[in-house]
Amino acid sequence: MPTKGDKNPKEAFHKWLNKIGVPSAAGVLAAAIAPGMALAETAEHPFVLSLDGAVGVGNHSNAYGEAKLGNGFDAFDHNVAFVGSVGLSRAINETWDWSISVSQLGYAENSLSESSNDTIFTLTDQSSRSEADFTFGHELALGSAKARLGLGLAYAKASAEKGLDLSDDLLSGNYLRNDLKTEFQGIGPHVSFDVKSAPLSANSKLSLIGGAEVSVLAGKYQHSKGLDAYLYGNPGNYEATESEDGRLLTAGLKLGLQYDANEKTSFHAGIRHDITRMDLTSADDPIGHVSVNDGRTSFFVGMDVGF
Repeated sequence: MPTKGDKNPKEAFHKWLNKIGVPSAAGVLAAAIAPGMALAETAEHPFVLSLDGAVGVGNHSNAYGEAKLGNGFDAFDHNVAFVGSVGLSRAINETWDWSISVSQLGYAENSLSESSNDTIFTLTDQSSRSEADFTFGHELALGSAKARLGLGLAYAKASAEKGLDLSDDLLSGNYLRNDLKTEFQGIGPHVSFDVKSAPLSANSKLSLIGGAEVSVLAGKYQHSKGLDAYLYGNPGNYEATESEDGRLLTAGLKLGLQYDANEKTSFHAGIRHDITRMDLTSADDPIGHVSVNDGRTSFFVGMDVGF
């Protein structure tokens, strides 16, 4: 304890506090008003920005055809899919973090045209989905590998549009256009599990990566139908909209390689397979309720930057 004989009582008091393990008042104040600074001391780069892109093929169009017409429908070409995502994560301590990501999936329009007995019919199909995920993650040790288990919430907005056009020969002018659009918005639990192996060799910067994720979303469907026709001089038009509660399921598996360029930057690439289950007609539809299981295989590339 400081004594009256100390030349600098204030300095002696701080030395005594440090000796018995009590931080200085200035240190306590700094930790209280700037917790981010304290967290930064436990990790050199607590924030990580992730950028990813993917291109692949799916079976959405043919899956819808099978659901409506039965097994064996494969008239459409595969759907071409494009995916982009951006994410941000932040270390809370050595084993916990939080992460938020936003992704956009878009299918290029798929079309099919045939003619029979002077009648031309064209089928069109297009779909897209936006999703935002927020999770808290916990790091696990699996032998020499590292794993992250993430639990949180996901929000998604999805749409699918189908079109059918029938037209007779040019002399009659008969035509029929039928459109169906389904939109979904919902929120629900999101679970992810990611694994990174130890370096493939002693001096290697390459590691194997893999993962799985599932979202089960509850929300609202809106089905819009439209019919526009002109038959033998008689025009006709019909529109209807139905809403109902429902669910949308998304799930994915991935496998790839990661290259750690330095302690702040890494690059990754690989293959992933995703499935989506979406209701494309309502339960009260007179033709029948249709749920489509859409599979998609993609090649992805991306990078992570710490700061």
